[in-house]
Amino acid sequence: MFRIIFLLVAIPLLAVASAGANAGGSLLNATFADGKVPTSFDASGNATARVVDGSVKIDLDRYKDKTPERTELVPKKLPATAFDDGKYAQKGDEYWYGMRMMVPSTWKADNSYEVVTQWHGLNQGAAIALRMDCLGISAGLHQKKEIADKWLLMVGNKAYNLGDIAPTAGKWVDWVFRIRWSTSGNGRVTVWRNKQWVKDISGATMQADSRGPFWKFGIYKSPWDQVPSLKPIQSHRTLYFDNIRIAQNAAINSF
Repeated sequence: MFRIIFLLVAIPLLAVASAGANAGGSLLNATFADGKVPTSFDASGNATARVVDGSVKIDLDRYKDKTPERTELVPKKLPATAFDDGKYAQKGDEYWYGMRMMVPSTWKADNSYEVVTQWHGLNQGAAIALRMDCLGISAGLHQKKEIADKWLLMVGNKAYNLGDIAPTAGKWVDWVFRIRWSTSGNGRVTVWRNKQWVKDISGATMQADSRGPFWKFGIYKSPWDQVPSLKPIQSHRTLYFDNIRIAQNAAINSF
């Protein structure tokens, strides 16, 4: 009598880190607990960003830095299924961008604006930017007495007031931007702060360009370059960033 014995062998599944796909899911999720700025980020302007206590510290000094107006980081090496050349969003697609940011308690409203995150074109300027600004456009660049004490979202040449900066100083704030990149009326931007809806904007979100925009975050104060005579209220600016992330087909409660 023959017995047929079936041997069941447990074959472990190999977890593969996906490069991402347009069908959805996380495309970037960067934290800095290991104490280093990943090589998947490029420096724009001063290459002085460093990790302090598990988050990225961005500094900009009007008088000491080689590039007086810019210290930013640019995510690169993003999945080819969702980005061109590792960083340019694909035109017509919708993306979720998130970041935790802290304005230090020592912050003072300055007499010129600063951009803390922006989406920049390949051959065009910033399509969308979150600025510390006044309620006018180009605060400090033309009107030196204006004080940059508001969060302003710039979409094209339109400014949207997202509230006062001072209540957020010394606190971590989670910003989320859902953006559909389009040169026409079907573009849109939705903003959340700490998971709470803040703003919806419809219309063009980028200018005509050969590529979609790429993302930057940090400190950009163009008046410090364009208005050499401008004497700032606070000549050294500092911001902290963490949990830099990008996804598609996300949901605010889980992103």
